[in-house]
Amino acid sequence: MRCFYCPKNYIDNNTMFSVHDESFKAFEEKLYLLIQELTQLREENTELTKQLSELTQQLQDAQLSTKQIQRNYETLKTAKAFGQSEEDKKRAYRRISRLVNDIDSCIQLLKD
Repeated sequence: MRCFYCPKNYIDNNTMFSVHDESFKAFEEKLYLLIQELTQLREENTELTKQLSELTQQLQDAQLSTKQIQRNYETLKTAKAFGQSEEDKKRAYRRISRLVNDIDSCIQLLKD
């Protein structure tokens, strides 16, 4: 007897069906394994996406913290300039005076 789906000739119908049943079962097993792997990969993808989101938020928080620390450092440098020796205070005063003069010059140029 000849099978419609394959080029083999079989002795009887039982032999033909048993061969195809085995092939079908093997196919079902492979399909089941692939579905399990797909499910596992989807769960892993979800977890990795969540981790990425958390790490991105941590990075943004760290960047904001770094900027705040830099501002605090600049403020501290300015404050220390006024709290040191007399020479340091005079230097800071001269620097501020120069800045004020520069600002006044800019304002004058804008008026003209």
